[in-house]
Amino acid sequence: MKKILIVTWVPMYSWDYKRLDLQNLKKKFHIIIYDVSKIYFKKINLKKIYKNKNLIKSLKFSNIKDFYKKIRKQKIDLIINLTGVKKSNFIYKEMKKKNVKILNFIDARDLFYFVYPKKLYYFLRYVLKKIFINFKKKAKEVSIVSGKNFMNNYFSLGHEKINSHSINYDYYLRKKKFLNKKKNKKIATYLDSGHGFHPDYVLNKNTNKKFNIKTFSTKLNYLFFILKKMGYQIYFLSHPKISKKNQSIYKNCKIVYFKTYEYVEGSDLIITSHSSTIDYPIILKKKILRIYSKEFKSYPVVEKIFMLTSKFFENEGLNIDNIKELSKKKIDKAILFPGKKYEEFLNKFIRHPKSKNEIFLNIISKIIG
Repeated sequence: MKKILIVTWVPMYSWDYKRLDLQNLKKKFHIIIYDVSKIYFKKINLKKIYKNKNLIKSLKFSNIKDFYKKIRKQKIDLIINLTGVKKSNFIYKEMKKKNVKILNFIDARDLFYFVYPKKLYYFLRYVLKKIFINFKKKAKEVSIVSGKNFMNNYFSLGHEKINSHSINYDYYLRKKKFLNKKKNKKIATYLDSGHGFHPDYVLNKNTNKKFNIKTFSTKLNYLFFILKKMGYQIYFLSHPKISKKNQSIYKNCKIVYFKTYEYVEGSDLIITSHSSTIDYPIILKKKILRIYSKEFKSYPVVEKIFMLTSKFFENEGLNIDNIKELSKKKIDKAILFPGKKYEEFLNKFIRHPKSKNEIFLNIISKIIG
């Protein structure tokens, strides 16, 4: 049985395993997971923020010497790189020394948020990189590209390129035969981003500040209350890395775990602030209510993404700061409807127009041979 090494920058949960379809991949290949999070985040108590419950078994490294020693002895046929590090990084350089194919999932949405000077900077770098690559030996790197945009082309330049789709779209392809349940009420679902509790936010503590979950949840609970009065049944689709204890602060809704796609598929309205799972309502052409709250200022990147996403969709979303002013009229006005912008987002960031709709399991099987 051929061996696949997965190198990850954060601990992996059972939900990550499911999203990547690793449970089926391991039926065909022997899978080994290297967790290098302790090498990158030495000053952070990872055990405190990444709870053991639902964690996938992996080999954890606390120092780079141990990583070098182990990977140099390890016999493998393919590396799946989930670190997100640059090619100049010491870990990536070590992976390249194995002289096997390195698979990268390229899902860059950066250009979406760049201002003009930065766009020009990357364009010039792209041109120089393309010229330089013509004089280099062909690399063993393979890129599964999610959408047709400049930054995806930039990061996959010089690689064997497979025009495909995002991880969320791959999950959709495997679940799209899910049957709709009969419903008596209109359904609204909230895509939770784990604000205030998500461990990844702690990793960027130099940028992120403490999120006031109490004030945010009060406003969100009131929004749920109004939606219930409008006839909606509310489901709160919890981020899988957040414990049930922490989610008890949310009211007027039913908390659901590990069924994001299924509930989005059966919903009439999707509520979100900042979540990668916005892919699902775009794919399934659902109405979307994007919400903003001043607490997002604690996460500068989240706030920036929200504002620029508003610009992309030409939709300001719903500001829930003044809860007394929330009304059906304001909610209806803020809702996004499926249309040309959905299609544009889909092609740029979720599914490449040249994608063959082939699931990752089959693509990886062909790559490893």
